[in-house]
Amino acid sequence: MAGPQVEVEVAAGDAPYVELTGPGAGLLRVTVRGLTPSEAGKVSLMVETIRPSGGMSGRRMHAATGGTATAPVFEMPFRQPDGTTTVIASVESTGRSRRAPLRMAAPGITEVELSFTEDTVLLEGAVTLDGLPLAGERVFVTDERQNLAWSVNTDHRGHFLIDGLRKGGEVALAAVGRQRRVRLAETTSRVDFDAYSASVRGWLLDAETGLAAAGMRVSAVPAWSAGENDVTRTVRRQATTRTGDDGSFVIDGLFAARYRLEIRPAGRNLSTELVVGSSDVDLSGGDLDVTLAVPVAKDR
Repeated sequence: MAGPQVEVEVAAGDAPYVELTGPGAGLLRVTVRGLTPSEAGKVSLMVETIRPSGGMSGRRMHAATGGTATAPVFEMPFRQPDGTTTVIASVESTGRSRRAPLRMAAPGITEVELSFTEDTVLLEGAVTLDGLPLAGERVFVTDERQNLAWSVNTDHRGHFLIDGLRKGGEVALAAVGRQRRVRLAETTSRVDFDAYSASVRGWLLDAETGLAAAGMRVSAVPAWSAGENDVTRTVRRQATTRTGDDGSFVIDGLFAARYRLEIRPAGRNLSTELVVGSSDVDLSGGDLDVTLAVPVAKDR
């Protein structure tokens, strides 16, 4: 595969570090202002992108490359992927954070400034699954007016805290297959997510013969309506299994939400071109039994 090439001369005992920047990358320079003396040197930077497909990617820097302790500067080469990209500065010890949308200038330097002096409000909440705290669950947040999209994780008690929000603004939160819109109060707002687990089981038949379709791949992927956005897609669990000799299958560990079952021939390729049949299922009421019939290739 063709790509950037460099020559590196290493002296004995050296531990070289080489960073290659691909075509189209620019330099991102972020200046953070308004830190308190106790927060000096304790801020980290995250650049997070929510992709149109519903996935996400991120890049974190734990140490500044310049500036001062209370006004650090972070620099990194960055090539912006498709999606909504947000720059986030966080102080873990105090929980404070600030965000700004990113649109890289190509080529050249893109300057972003984040200020902790702005008067903002908090949003807190909790996520539970089957009545128990859900630790480490990702909660996605979007502020459409400011073109921001980012995520936070729940702690060991299932709690999450979002700082740096505009008073009177509105944000959308998505977690465990559900979405909520919140109008922010003058102080602290709260929203909780209560989720329940569900499974789908059933049998897969050959549409032509009516016999069991063994060894087929069955995937449960998030289903959504036109009114739901990419963030909602991201936070619904999905899983894949294969049918047994009798055509039976079971998929556990899903949320009680809507899914689409996609049927493919056996193999590792999950491209949409190989789907031979599909069916929408609603697990909002809990576990579900289904029987599906699909065309089965005779030479598989």
